[in-house]
Amino acid sequence: MSQFKNRDTKVDPHEPVTSQPLEVKVYGSIEESLRRFKTYCQRERVLGELKERETYEKPSDKKRRKKREAENRRLLTQAREKMIATGEWQKVQKKKLNRRQKRISDKTEEYEGDNVE
Repeated sequence: MSQFKNRDTKVDPHEPVTSQPLEVKVYGSIEESLRRFKTYCQRERVLGELKERETYEKPSDKKRRKKREAENRRLLTQAREKMIATGEWQKVQKKKLNRRQKRISDKTEEYEGDNVE
């Protein structure tokens, strides 16, 4: 019988991690591509997975950490629902959208300015 009873749920820390290669195409500047790569790594939880496998976490500590994370998520959800009820949420989202659109328009102007000879 295997050392790990349920291969689906248990992970052997000595087993090499196999995953798809992370690729980012370089279109504009290298800095922009590097930023997109870092964002992609965060979204795919590459570093988090690496840190989890680096050290052993006692089951009681893991349970405590998961409980704390769940509580933080619950508090964030409560705060968001309160903002939605008061109408503050739409204002915040509108500000975010305006900032995002301004940043995009600034980048396109910068990019168009670079191509002018």
